[in-house]
Amino acid sequence: MKNINKYVIIVMLKNERSVYEKIKSRWGGGSRLSSRQGFFKCCKKLKICYNSDIKHHNCNGVYMKRFAFTLAEVLITLGIIGIIAALTIPGLIAGWQKKVVVNKLKHSYSVLSNALLQASQVHGDPTEWDWGDNSSLENCKRMVHSYVTPYMNIIEETSYGQYVVIRIKNGTTFMFVLDGCTNPDACDPITISSLRIIVSSNGLIAGMGDNRRDYSRKDFVLNFYRSRNKLTFFNWGGEGSRDAIKNNSIYACNKSIAKNKRMNCGALIYYDGWEIKDDYPW
Repeated sequence: MKNINKYVIIVMLKNERSVYEKIKSRWGGGSRLSSRQGFFKCCKKLKICYNSDIKHHNCNGVYMKRFAFTLAEVLITLGIIGIIAALTIPGLIAGWQKKVVVNKLKHSYSVLSNALLQASQVHGDPTEWDWGDNSSLENCKRMVHSYVTPYMNIIEETSYGQYVVIRIKNGTTFMFVLDGCTNPDACDPITISSLRIIVSSNGLIAGMGDNRRDYSRKDFVLNFYRSRNKLTFFNWGGEGSRDAIKNNSIYACNKSIAKNKRMNCGALIYYDGWEIKDDYPW
């Protein structure tokens, strides 16, 4: 039946029983049951009856029985609904948050990959680029201005220590720093092997090991290696297997590692096909 009503009143009059159907009322004790919109009157001699009359009372010779939920039944039902909601809603929210993180990371990876690909098409193989011979801010700026920013739509550029920091329209920041063997006492010759990038969806500008970093949700580290011509995720000690990404270094992606050191987590998401799986340290 369409629009099932809250109350059904069984009227017993002169040994005859008839069902008055489709009687609606306002919700709550004492509200009227009226004949508005073609509803039936609850008794012949009384034009109006109240909810309180329905349960036990004799309405001017007409005996009525109420078919409705008791307060206890309503409370039990609401309690069950609350328990189910408490069990399911957090999981739904977490699932949605994971998708947001993955989509933002994929977008950032795509933006960087396209920029570096265009740079390769214009300037040739990255092994032939002018990488310089030091990791200074000035050298990093020259690299970024030559091979990155001309191929990205940026809205802001600044610096932080040796990092060149750019921001794109959706608020994501990219922090670039040159990496390699730059210690004169250990390296001969000094070489720059990669351009390291910290991607922050929340726009955080801070050092790589800053305590505010969360490398499992908001921050991810990538490298563009001079010799590979490919953008890859930071993966210290995790080459070759998923288990190695999760467990084989101080930067592994697992719950035992502090959030500001889980730099392998981007590699794990990428390894799992752009998905955050159940064993991910969320």
